[in-house]
Amino acid sequence: QPTCGFTFVGTDGTIASPDYASEVTVQTRERFEIHAIAADPLPEGERNAIEYVLGRIASGEPVEGPLDPGFCLTAQRIVDTAIRSAAEKRTLDLIP
Repeated sequence: QPTCGFTFVGTDGTIASPDYASEVTVQTRERFEIHAIAADPLPEGERNAIEYVLGRIASGEPVEGPLDPGFCLTAQRIVDTAIRSAAEKRTLDLIP
């Protein structure tokens, strides 16, 4: 079974964060062997996207980061423009 999660590869090292793991693994130029670093559990209200958004709505706080509606709209506009641009084989201004 392949591992799911995120792996970030940089010029000076790699961090891997498998889904549901209690630790991340790190490898750097200075410390080449893979070593684990404990990952604290996320606080209640921030454990998943739905819990986060509902908590923000309930508290009246703005939704921030990648779930911010303005950010999501801009990202969708970029995708829609790219699809149309590829279909028309020309550069387009960002779709409103």
